Amino acid sequence: MTAPYHYKRAEEILAEIEAANAASNETQTARAIQAQAHAILALAAATAIDPGCQRHEWHDVAGVRYTDT
Repeated sequence: MTAPYHYKRAEEILAEIEAANAASNETQTARAIQAQAHAILALAAATAIDPGCQRHEWHDVAGVRYTDT
């Protein structure tokens, strides 16, 4: 799993929490902890690996179109 994957997964989990208004506090807390774990793993992977190696993945996660000009 790459840093961009973990970043995207953290964002997805947070969006799920926001969409699930009827979820219990315990469920929301557990999901928030999962999102935080993914965010930390994204940070760790991004600092350990040359970000240039994953720049295309980062552009995809950010919603930026990459063109090699």
